[in-house]
Amino acid sequence: MKNLGQLVVACGALLIYLEANSAGFKVITEIECEFEISCIDITPIGKGTLRSEICAVGYWTDLSVALRALPQLVEVVREKIVGDMLSRSIMLSPMEGHVYLLVALGDGTVHYFQIDMKTGALLDPKKATLGTQPIHLRKFRSRCSPVHNIFVCSDRPAVIYSSNQKLLFSNVNLRMVSTMTPLYAEAYPDALVLTDGHSLVIGRIDDIQKLHIRTVPLGESPSRIAYQPETNTIAVIVERLEVILFLFFYVFVDAMGKHHFGQCASKNAMETSSSRLSSMRREPTPECLAEEMEVSSVLLLDSNTFEILHSHELEGSEMAMSLASCQLGDDSQPYFVVGTAVIMSDETESKMGRIMMFQASEGPERMRLVYEKEIKGAAYSIQSMDGKLVVAVNSCVRLFEWTADKELRLECSDFDNVTALYLKTKNDLILVGDLMRSLSLLSYKSMESTFEKVARDFMTNWMSACEIIDSDNFLGAENSYNLFTVMKDSFTVFKEEGTRLQELGLFYLGEMVNVFCHGSLTATQVDVAPLYHSSILYGTSDGGIGVIVQMPPVLYTFLQDVQKRLAEYAENCMRISHTQYRTFETEKRSEAPNGFIDGDLIESLLDMGKDSVEQVVNGLKMPLLNSISSSETTELVDALAEDVLKLVEDLSRIH
Repeated sequence: MKNLGQLVVACGALLIYLEANSAGFKVITEIECEFEISCIDITPIGKGTLRSEICAVGYWTDLSVALRALPQLVEVVREKIVGDMLSRSIMLSPMEGHVYLLVALGDGTVHYFQIDMKTGALLDPKKATLGTQPIHLRKFRSRCSPVHNIFVCSDRPAVIYSSNQKLLFSNVNLRMVSTMTPLYAEAYPDALVLTDGHSLVIGRIDDIQKLHIRTVPLGESPSRIAYQPETNTIAVIVERLEVILFLFFYVFVDAMGKHHFGQCASKNAMETSSSRLSSMRREPTPECLAEEMEVSSVLLLDSNTFEILHSHELEGSEMAMSLASCQLGDDSQPYFVVGTAVIMSDETESKMGRIMMFQASEGPERMRLVYEKEIKGAAYSIQSMDGKLVVAVNSCVRLFEWTADKELRLECSDFDNVTALYLKTKNDLILVGDLMRSLSLLSYKSMESTFEKVARDFMTNWMSACEIIDSDNFLGAENSYNLFTVMKDSFTVFKEEGTRLQELGLFYLGEMVNVFCHGSLTATQVDVAPLYHSSILYGTSDGGIGVIVQMPPVLYTFLQDVQKRLAEYAENCMRISHTQYRTFETEKRSEAPNGFIDGDLIESLLDMGKDSVEQVVNGLKMPLLNSISSSETTELVDALAEDVLKLVEDLSRIH
């Protein structure tokens, strides 16, 4: 390795340090190491320095790495690498005030440490699996950034970068990279040259970004979550099953059936409080010694550290059902609003509950119950609308006003539901997801203080989630793992048709969606934004997260043709047609999929060879990528493999 007149050479177990002068290279130090050397690096790690004072060394036989001080190559520290694979690449890298030592092994894993700059100790060892084959680490700069990032050359190429003083990993849309080097050419600014050993690629790394996952164990089951940016806090509704054995010995059981002896978030919070609905009757005392009891709590977490600041426990048979963060009326204070239900074993439907308002603050009491209102039923869903509170209570939808006296006053109600489970609001519109009567749309008339019934979907759908796409289009998920979209016809001349939500899209997802929300998994890409709009995230009961976006008609038509060709081109592992697999099917009806593009199928193009892609798109017409709009007059051209792959790559960056 060389660096501004410094050169370190490894040959077997021999390590030689040389420096360059006007006459040539001069050997400064030559030592024989205990083991053969597999990899070395002398990247400068001091702030603003151009010369290195440290040499990182990886050994073959010992399966260890060491730091040696220059110029005498004196060993400062040595660390064993866990496992039985050899180190193939090593790198010193300063990032965001920390200095890291990264060691890539032959099995596709990267071990990394923080270096204590005072003692040289290797701290906080961590490991990431980035591939299955030997990894080679290379440095580069992204888009003229002064900060170096690290390119991982392997069978699953990735970029390592630092964000909030943590190393994160972002996948690169290439199948194989054996080595990479930055390209310094006027014609290719900020470019990299990459090869897989057979071909050469010149490319540029996008703005580095990645959804980074951090797990916070709770020891109980979370069911609702809300973020409050004003206070940098997160509220979470959690539930646990307490088994009381022999008077006062508690065992907590989470959703996976695991037992936790006192290890649950509600009991380990920095502060705790509790409350009980005063008019709630007590359940009959069980006759057995071991009593099982469901307990519901509201947790307050720091949004940066995820430290559990406060836990508020609901006593008796009261369960928290809904949660929202909102500002109401003229009150500038944000509140966490929680809806509850009292669940009695001898009742088929909850007959009472509460609307509870919590205030998060920096004071000694991090979360305080400031207001509560008893209601006649279960508060299944809560949404804010223009400073007011919309609550789904059993079969009705109620609108509450936050008065100057800081009390909730009932303003109006709608009773046309079996059980109103889900609510979404946009401007003066309220979308209601019913237990079995699909979707209905209400409009709030502020002058009359009433709800107006706008339209309803007359199909029978047992709802699991709903969302407003825009003022005329709505998205729903039902319990047979299907998605569907409906439209409000605002221009019909027949009043009866105007009150019907017309079904547009049908699609079998294969997972039960339990939440929709507007948002994105990645930062908005300026060059990709024209391809889609109205990005909606969804979460499923299996733990999946997905994205649904709206596309211009001309792009939808083209992708629909590609989807049809792809489905015919390659047989899937289930040996059934794509149309059959994605068929919208419930107990009452079966409909062919329509109105949705299968993103997973389209992205499979990226795993195909260029010749195969050419066969798939041969004869198709595609819109010019730089002229795509919602207009039907977008120019169409012959679809080429390169253009189609670029389009699919751009769309894949949505997630």
